[in-house]
Amino acid sequence: MAKNYGTRIVVLSNTPVSDVCALAYVAIPCAAKHSDIFDSYTAAISMVNFIGNELATCCSEKASQRMQRMEDIHQQIGDLYQRAPLSSADDKN
Repeated sequence: MAKNYGTRIVVLSNTPVSDVCALAYVAIPCAAKHSDIFDSYTAAISMVNFIGNELATCCSEKASQRMQRMEDIHQQIGDLYQRAPLSSADDKN
């Protein structure tokens, strides 16, 4: 969908040989060398946070418009988590 909009795709990946890297205009490796049994997303999330903040600072109006377009796309494809409404029992906690 991003390519249909003519978007340059930036991929954060733990490996440069990922299939999704073939779609990327830029691939940024965010591998973490550790021996944990679960994947760590700290490096990738930190990079997304940094890039997002820099874009918002340097071009706030354009960034805001792009963020709105991204939200519209996510709503169209329905890939974002939809939080379930709280039950009355949850409201009391």
